This record gives sequence, C-alpha cells and structure tokens, in this order.
Amino acid sequence: MLLILCLLMGTSYQNGVVGINIDLPANSVVTGTNTQPPFCVISSGKSSIKWNLRIEKRANPTGLTPKEYVDSAIKSVQAPEGTVTLFDTGLPLEAPVGWWTVLHHTKQQNQSIIGRFAMPAKGKQMIMATLVTNAEGWRYGKDLFENTLLSIEPLDPVTLLHEKITALDTGSAFLASLSEESLHHLDGFREWRRIQAVENDGTKRDIGYAFVAVELGTMQDIEKTTRSENSAPTGIIVTFQTRLVPNLETGVVSDTNARYWMSWDGQDERWSSKMSRWVDDIRATTSETGIRNRPQLGAPKSKLLVVTQDLSTSLVEPPFKIDIQHPWLPRTLTWITGPLFSPATTSKQYRWWCYDTIESQKVLTRFDSLTVLPNEQFTLTTQFGEGSEGATTLFDHDGKLIKQTLQGNITITGSTREAIKKIWGPRNL
Repeated sequence: MLLILCLLMGTSYQNGVVGINIDLPANSVVTGTNTQPPFCVISSGKSSIKWNLRIEKRANPTGLTPKEYVDSAIKSVQAPEGTVTLFDTGLPLEAPVGWWTVLHHTKQQNQSIIGRFAMPAKGKQMIMATLVTNAEGWRYGKDLFENTLLSIEPLDPVTLLHEKITALDTGSAFLASLSEESLHHLDGFREWRRIQAVENDGTKRDIGYAFVAVELGTMQDIEKTTRSENSAPTGIIVTFQTRLVPNLETGVVSDTNARYWMSWDGQDERWSSKMSRWVDDIRATTSETGIRNRPQLGAPKSKLLVVTQDLSTSLVEPPFKIDIQHPWLPRTLTWITGPLFSPATTSKQYRWWCYDTIESQKVLTRFDSLTVLPNEQFTLTTQFGEGSEGATTLFDHDGKLIKQTLQGNITITGSTREAIKKIWGPRNL
C-alpha cells in the first residue's frame, strides 16, 4: 500500500532559473532554490520514506555525454569503502535521454544511497540531479525516483525569457486599467474561509478561519470601523482577519486584524495590521504600518516604507524601505484576487513585484498563472519568487474561493459565518 501511495505523482513544478519542468511526487516539497549557481532542492516532506533531490544546471563546455558527465562527477568524490553500484544505465532503457548511476555505501551506518542523473540542455549545459536517500527509501521509492527523473523536461531559455517579458507586459496592462469604474464592483464583497491542515493519512484537521471584506473609503478610514458620511471614497479598503490555532494541545492562538487602503489607480496605498499571539491572559502583539506614495515632482521614484512595532514592549524595529519596481502589485489586492479577476474569460500569465512577509520582510517577484476552465470556474497558480513551489486556488465564476492548496499541506476552502461558528463556537474561539 505504501508503494502505491508513493507512486502517485503530485503537481507539475517549473523552475525558470534551472530551466526545467518536473512532476513532483505526491506530498513532496520544494525546500530550497538558488539563482547563482542555479539549483533547487526537493524533499520527501512528510512521507514515511526520506529522500532529497537536488537538481542543478551546470556548464558542459567540452560536450560530454550524460554518461561521461555522471562518471566525471562520481570520480571527483572519493567513494567510501564498501561502495557498490546498483544501477549504471541510460534512462529510459529503450531510448535513453539521460544517464542514471546509483551507488550504495554498504558500510555506512545509515546505508546511504547516492544517485546521479544527467541529461543535456541547450547551450552546452547539463541538467544534473543528485538523489540522497537510505536503504529503506530506495527499497520503497526506486520506481518513484525513476519516474520523477524521467518527467524532467529541459526548457528553452529563449522561450522562458519571452514568457517573462509577456507576463510583465500583461501585469503592467492590468495595473494600468485600474480605476474607480473598474474597482467599484468589488464594494460589498464578503467571504469566510475555512483553514485546515492535511494529515499524513489524508484526514483534515481544522486549524483556523479567515474573513475578507471589501468596501470603499479613504486612507484615513483604515484606522476606523466605519467611514465618515461626509468624506467621499478615494479608493478601496480590504479588511483581512484570521484566527489560527495550529496546535490545540498548547492552545496558542494567532490573530491577525488588518485593513488595507489603495487609491483607485493603485499608485498610493496604506495599511495597518495587528498580529497577536495569546494563550489565557498572556498576549504579545505586533503592529505593521505600510506606506507607499505615488511618484511626485522631486521624488520620481515611488518608495515603500513599512514600520513594525512590538506593542508589548513599545520597541520599534528599523523601518523597511525600498524603491518600487514596476509593475508593482499593491498589497491591498493580494487578498482579493478572486473577485479582482472575475469574471475570467481568457487564460493569462502575470508577473509583477510585491511586498510580502514570507519568512521575512522582502520584495519578491510574484507569478500568477490564470487558467479558465470549461465550467466558467478558473484557477490561479501563484509562485512567490523564482522557482518557488506555488499555491493553487480554484474560484467560481464570481470570484468566490472554492479551494486553495498551500505548500505545507494546508487547505483553505470557501465557507460561511454559520459554518465557522459551528466549528469554533463550542471551543469559544
């Protein structure tokens, strides 16, 4: 049964830096990427068998064959005593496109298995994949590893460059189309989201919920609960609230309460966010304030300023400052991509820069691939940074979230206030 589960392939993954497309094994995760030198690392994630696969692009100036390239890589590292060769063959056997050599270090305590696979890429380059596992991993995963390697498709760098330029142009055109008229239909959007963790056996465990709402208002309104009757709206405001309880045993609750304002044309934005972690009467709260102004006379470059403060100690962190790169996706819009792109009639690729707090405060490249389905639903596959594993979201025709799958086995589904209360009301959360 374990072998059958391991043979199930997961989603397709593209890394433009390494220049490959590969079918990821089910439950595997991309644990690292790098630009110089170009490589990515894929691991077994929560699988019961443990393995790591490093895929990199290397120069091949002398035009070595894949076998010669693998042999050279193996000879450059002294093999420990007791090393035996398990495989030394072309893949696939009937019409090889690459060479696959697997060594077993029999006298090492962990019985490590090292496999190397090489296949040619354009421009006198070679794709090299290095597998590291143990005897148990090899016993149960041999076929899985070979199927994964055979799914590697080298990508044409010229085609990749053209796709990036086209996606940048598409992102720029979309942002240039923002106006009061194009955004007015977002007013009144409301959505509850159920957040669950997927366990190793496939069961789902509720770990939290979120609420998203859109209204019209001014940048001053992000600090208020209601807008002044006398002030005309100058843009949209997105309210984003979450409650997460990832571990019910510890009882630690993480709350986020944020409001984001953006001008009609997307050139100005403000946000105010408070993030609290608490259990019983113990609470720690951090606030984040973001400011981005449009280019002005004497200040031709738009800048982003983000100030973070620990409200428990009044400690203010050094401000995060950066010049804006274009096209720039306002943070306000990142929470409402469903209604923003609805109704979607044409599949498109978008590429833009944005601010995010994934692991740390940073500006990164965001890729959005919008695919329209025959039933008028649409999917949005999002990558944060070059070569990162993406999140896939399914929306209905009106932009309501149906299901979102995140790295780390997190699933978010559209829900209702009543359904959320039934789950969390008995827990007083």
